[in-house]
Amino acid sequence: MKSNELKIAIKIAKKINKLLKKEFNSLGQTEIETKKHGEIVTKADKKANKIIIKELERYFPTDNIISEEMPAIEKGSERTWFVDPLDGTSNFAYGFKEFTTHIGFTEKDKIKLGVVGSPLTNEVFWAESGKGAFVDNKKISVSEPKHKQLMALICGGHTKKGILKLNKVFKNLNEINSQVRIFAAAGVELTSVASGKADVCIMTDVHSWDVVAGIAILREAGGKATNFKGENWQIGDKNIVATNGKLHKKILSLL
Repeated sequence: MKSNELKIAIKIAKKINKLLKKEFNSLGQTEIETKKHGEIVTKADKKANKIIIKELERYFPTDNIISEEMPAIEKGSERTWFVDPLDGTSNFAYGFKEFTTHIGFTEKDKIKLGVVGSPLTNEVFWAESGKGAFVDNKKISVSEPKHKQLMALICGGHTKKGILKLNKVFKNLNEINSQVRIFAAAGVELTSVASGKADVCIMTDVHSWDVVAGIAILREAGGKATNFKGENWQIGDKNIVATNGKLHKKILSLL
């Protein structure tokens, strides 16, 4: 049985799926702005964020909320929501289809649930601690290592150090007969591993709002997520190795 938190998060994600699909089909260049660090933001980011925050504050008025598109709402609670209203903003802005919405929830810094909305496929990935991972009502699970070629996804590289790390990772993956893809959207990549479409996802320079929801889904699907040292990924870690679990040690050795 779904918790009230999960029910509300899924309800919100479905609403944002509809909004972002509509915005994607009517996006104009005048609706794209540049933030102070050079990243871009669209009208759709702001619209989606406003709706998500309003709904979370309505149902959970004493919870903290940390979103990419606004200063943190700190209530002194042990319960925190992590929100990325539009993950993959660059993809969205330039007409590429790889973008998602993230709503993750933690309590005492432990990841409790995650919801990732995929607007253009009209899907909602979701998971809750101890209850499995699903896309809509279909249970999902990570891949079995049955193919000779590894399907790997990489993301990040927003800093010089991150770019150098990804260059090394890319080179090493190519040496072990891997197919490598870059979607530039953490939600797409983590749910791809969770649903068995990919075996590995490696990210640098992440923020918690980028990945909390996806990690919740990945772990409940049988996967593993750590930092580059092999320690279970925790709030604040900047790098991630996410795998089907069977290949984790091998991938860590390539870093």
